[in-house]
Amino acid sequence: MIHIEKDTLIVDILRRDEDAFSELFQSYAKLLWTVAGGILSYCAGGEQDIEECVSDVFIELWRHPEKYDPSRGSLKSYLCTITKSRAIDAWRRKAKENVVSLEEYMENTTADDSFEITDYCELYEAVRRLEEPTREIIVRRYFHDEKPAKIAKRLGLQKKEVENRLYRGKKMLSESLPDYRKAELT
Repeated sequence: MIHIEKDTLIVDILRRDEDAFSELFQSYAKLLWTVAGGILSYCAGGEQDIEECVSDVFIELWRHPEKYDPSRGSLKSYLCTITKSRAIDAWRRKAKENVVSLEEYMENTTADDSFEITDYCELYEAVRRLEEPTREIIVRRYFHDEKPAKIAKRLGLQKKEVENRLYRGKKMLSESLPDYRKAELT
């Protein structure tokens, strides 16, 4: 497509020409799928989430073509930016859905003989005070016995970041718990 055709295509889209929109879809769907897939490929919904994200971008353009401002960049850049933003939002929603709250975990857990209920309460309070995503990483690692690589994949983080947060989280917990519990965290 040459530059004049792109300008014509934009004008046609502003007029809501279905053929122009179909041409636009054919030209950019694969690219937008790749952009969304780079972010959403690790989510539980996978391809369905990617497809929904890309569809939402095209629907948004169809409903509000006037939001595109050619003076700010190409249509291709605009669509990629919108797709990336929507994919990040979808990823964040999915990440929140997959979190098991510490409260829920504690309700479904019973104290074993070597760990007194008061110790659970102290540990629960100490973990609850941690900031996200460190709290979730600690819960997934030590309460659900997930490996750092799996945690990293689920949360969209680098494995090294998960390991660093585990180290810092354990250090914060050991500082906030009574001395007799510190030895068990190391």
